[in-house]
Amino acid sequence: MQHNPSQRILFVSNTRLSVSLRRKLNARGFAVTLESTGREAVDQLTRSSFDIIVFDLVSTANANELIKRIRKVATFRAIPIIVVGDWGTGQVSLALSAGADTFAPAPIDASRLIEAIARLPKKRAAVAGKGH
Repeated sequence: MQHNPSQRILFVSNTRLSVSLRRKLNARGFAVTLESTGREAVDQLTRSSFDIIVFDLVSTANANELIKRIRKVATFRAIPIIVVGDWGTGQVSLALSAGADTFAPAPIDASRLIEAIARLPKKRAAVAGKGH
């Protein structure tokens, strides 16, 4: 799998990321910023540039509304969105309908998240790699 060694991930979850998850992502060249609310995530998006957004559907309230909101903003539209959730609950299907690009099954796991990043649609991944 190829990825930009300095890709920045905005992680939206109101649960702390485990030290091992951060360590594994950092070892693969991902810089992770964690925000616990949608409002904080949007503020962070307006202040910094990110290559990927990850939503933890289990712990993020109104994730689908936030995904729709992000997709309406031209400067954010090309950023790939990955959702982490339980497939059987309907949350993932709703998030994909709202504009998420792919998903990784819950619970959050570095290997599965990296696989989800590898599955990102080529178009969005190419745009994100150009440093929008």
